[in-house]
Parts: sequence; C-alpha cells; structure tokens
Amino acid sequence: MRHYRKLSTLVLGTTILMLAACDSYSSLRPLYTDDDLVFNAELLGTWGTKDSTESIEFARADQASHGTNAYKVTLRDSNSDKTEENIAHLVKLGDRTFLDVLPGEPHTDSTDNLLAVHTFFLISHIGSTMEIAGLRSKWLADFVAQNPEAIRFEKVGERLILTATTKELQQFLMSHLNDNEAFEPFEELQRKPIM
Repeated sequence: MRHYRKLSTLVLGTTILMLAACDSYSSLRPLYTDDDLVFNAELLGTWGTKDSTESIEFARADQASHGTNAYKVTLRDSNSDKTEENIAHLVKLGDRTFLDVLPGEPHTDSTDNLLAVHTFFLISHIGSTMEIAGLRSKWLADFVAQNPEAIRFEKVGERLILTATTKELQQFLMSHLNDNEAFEPFEELQRKPIM
C-alpha cells in the first residue's frame, strides 16, 4: 500500500489522502489560461512504478465538459477495486511543463458544498518514462509564513488555500523553479504495457 499512497500523494494531490493531510494546499484558480494549455498525446496511456500494482491512466477527458486539452486521470490499484478520478491539464509556461490537477466529477447528488480546487506538479519529460514532481506543501506553508506578501492565500485550519490570480500563480511557481526545496524530487513513472 506504500506505493499507492506515494503515487496518490504525488500525482493525485487533490485526492482524499491529500485533503486529509494537515499541511496540504490547494488553489482556487488554475495555473493556466486557454493560451497556456497544451495536449501531448504521449501522456495518454497507463503509467506506474516498476514493481507496483498501482497505476495512473491518462485518457482524453470529455471535451464537451472539459475542453479539448483536458485529461481524465484515473488512479487504480490492481489489488483492489479502488479507483480515483481527476481532471488534469498540461500547462506550458516558457520551456517548463506543469500538470494542473483538480477533482473529477463527484459521486454524489449534492454538489452544492463542493469546490473544485487545483494542485500543481512539474513534469520534466514525457516519453517511455515520465518524471513528475509535486509542489511541496510544507515548503509552501513555511515560505508564506515567512513571506506573507509573496502570494495571496488564506489558511483554513491547517490547510493553505492559494487565492492568487492565475498570472500571480504562474509568476510565483516560475520564480521558485530553482529552489531545491519547492518541489519534491522527480518520481520516474514508466509506461505500462496495454493488457
């Protein structure tokens, strides 16, 4: 189950595991405008770590609901029936690629109290392998505690909610790309064969 939690935390930062984490973050606004979105067909398919039973599947999301550049991201564990679905967008900022992930459609009739929030990841390359790194929640919390004017945010309990505009989010992340503590180490995911 350790790999499942690691993949869940890394790739699907908006999942229940991250929502329950005391030091988690989310953003009210996306990291992208329509002009920043890209679609890379190489991302389509199933990914995982070498010896794990867990996998992450990227498929085209429903274009009518999410636009032409959206991915449906499904996390599966082959040892159980557990799956989690999210929506993601690839974002190109300069020469860097990010993944903006938000929850998929809720499995409830009452969605009045649910808010789709965004979580961000840095991608170094996509090919036969993919390297992905999540923004470190602890680093972000420590950084804004020491620099409260750096980016707009609110604290809800222990949860950090970024309230900055898309442009402010982009500038903030791009300005911290060289900070070794801002992002987790890259996790290498391998393309899994089609069964």
